[in-house]
Amino acid sequence: MSSLRSFALVAAALVLGACGNQDRTAADSSAGAVSADKTDIGHPLSATPAAGGAAQVTATDAKSVRLASEYKLTDQTFQQFVKASDSLAMLRKRDPGVRATLDQDISDAANGTQVSAYDAGIKHLESNVEVNNAIVGSGISVPDYFVASIAIAQAERFLDSPQAAPPTPALQDNIKFLQQHRAELRAMRARDRVQ
Repeated sequence: MSSLRSFALVAAALVLGACGNQDRTAADSSAGAVSADKTDIGHPLSATPAAGGAAQVTATDAKSVRLASEYKLTDQTFQQFVKASDSLAMLRKRDPGVRATLDQDISDAANGTQVSAYDAGIKHLESNVEVNNAIVGSGISVPDYFVASIAIAQAERFLDSPQAAPPTPALQDNIKFLQQHRAELRAMRARDRVQ
C-alpha cells in the first residue's frame, strides 16, 4: 500500500506542476520542461525533469521524487552538485562509454518495456564506475545527486513565476535559492549543452 501511496503523491505533484503555469509554450513538455527563459531542464529521455544532464527519472524513482519535494538546497550541496555535473559533462565529452551509458534510455516510455528495478535512475548512475566516481568524487553521494537533480529542476521550472509553484515543503525556498544562483545555474547549463 505504501508504494501505491508514493505513486499517488508523485502523480499529484506532477499534475500540480503541470497545472501550475497556464502560459506554457509547446516547448514545455513532459519529456523535458522549459522554464520561462527557454532553458532546458531535463534529460531528453526522462519524463520528470532533472538538472545536470545525467539523471533519468523513471516510474521506479517515486521515492526520489518524493524526497526531492522535501530537499532543501544549500550552498554546499549546490556546489557539490554543480561540480559533479561539470565532471560528468567533461567525462561525457571525452569517454564514449560514459556517453553511451548516460544516453541509454532506461525508461519504459513509449517503448513497450517495463523498468524492473526500483530506483532505476540511481542504479543507472551507479552502474558505470566512471560516472559513479565522478559524482562521489565531488563530495556528494549518487542518491543525493539524483534527488538534488530533481529538486533543482523543480525549482528552476518556477524561477520566473514562483507563485505558480505547487506547495511542496522545500520548493519556495529552493526557488529563492536558485534565483540567487542564476549565474552558476546558467553556466552549468551551458557546459551541459557543449557535448
